[in-house]
Amino acid sequence: MRLLELLVVVLISALAIVMIWGPRPNKNGLKYTLLALYAVTVAQLFIEGYRWQMIPGYAVLLILTVFILLKNKSRQRTRKKRYVIACLLTLIWMLSTSVMVAMPALLPVFSFHQPSGPYSVGTTVYHFIDHERADEYTSA
Repeated sequence: MRLLELLVVVLISALAIVMIWGPRPNKNGLKYTLLALYAVTVAQLFIEGYRWQMIPGYAVLLILTVFILLKNKSRQRTRKKRYVIACLLTLIWMLSTSVMVAMPALLPVFSFHQPSGPYSVGTTVYHFIDHERADEYTSA
């Protein structure tokens, strides 16, 4: 993984853990944190470039965005129910983080060095026609 990709995954994971296990944070604080995370993600896209291996990370970022923007404070849950939900969300978080880290690590993008030397590298296509030779397959 490249540096900014790793930073995006770490920040997504930190935000998810705070949302799951942390005290009920202020919704404006979460929005500012989300805005900072989007800034790092956009910087990663412009500086390091897009890679399809990061699609799970981008998807988790969008899911966190939906959860933060649609978060409703009025719901009161019992302590036990909140604990069970937090455990399930932690399991989902661990699986998604594993996928976010595994995709770029297991399927890296290779780059080749520019060819150096006196000879050019490439292919040339030749099409030879021999009008003197009889074609035994198409002639009658």
